[in-house]
Amino acid sequence: MENDTLILTVNNRLARELRRQHDHRQAAAGLRVWPSLPVLPLDAWLRERHAELVDLGETDRVLLTPHQERLLWEQSVREDGQGLMQPAAAARTAQDAWQRLHQWRLDLDTLAHWPDEETARFLQWARRFETACEAEGLLSQALLPDRVAQAIGAAPLSLPARIELRGFDSLNPQQAHLIAALKAAGCEVVEEVTPAEPGR
Repeated sequence: MENDTLILTVNNRLARELRRQHDHRQAAAGLRVWPSLPVLPLDAWLRERHAELVDLGETDRVLLTPHQERLLWEQSVREDGQGLMQPAAAARTAQDAWQRLHQWRLDLDTLAHWPDEETARFLQWARRFETACEAEGLLSQALLPDRVAQAIGAAPLSLPARIELRGFDSLNPQQAHLIAALKAAGCEVVEEVTPAEPGR
C-alpha cells in the first residue's frame, strides 16, 4: 500500500472484509504489530468530510441520520392530509425515490412534466421535505455527495493523494461527479477490479 492512499468501498461489509484480509496477511508474515489498513465505506468518508466542513466553518448544516430523515419523510407524508393507510411505507418509498433522483442528478422540476397522480403526490411530499430541511438547516444524506463535490477545491479539505475504489460495479452519475471533482483537485483515483487483495 502506497503512502497517503485511501481505499473507499461500496459498503461496510467489504471494508470489514478487506481489513480482515489485511490483518491476516500481516499476522501470517510474522508481524506482531502493523498499521491499520486505510479503508472506509464511501458513505462514512463523505460524513467525515461533512464534519470537516462544519469544523472549518464552511457549512452549518446538520446532516440527518437515516432515522431522522425517515421521520421527516413520514411527517411530510402525514401532512398531506390524504389519509393514507400506510404512511410509514409511503415515506420509505418516497425516501428511496428521493435517493435515486439525486443519484441520477435529476431535480424535482424534471418530474413536474410527468402527469401521473403518483408522481404528483411524490412531488408534494418532496417539496415539503425540502422546505423543512431549509427551514431547520438540515442536510439530507442524498445531497451529501454533491455538497462534498462542490466543496472540493473550494475548501481546504483533507484529501489523500490516491484513492482506490473497491466493490463498485459501476458508478452512478452522482458518484461519477464526485470522482471527477477529486481528480480535478489532483487526487489520483483508481478503480480496482480485484477487491479481494487490497493494496496489491
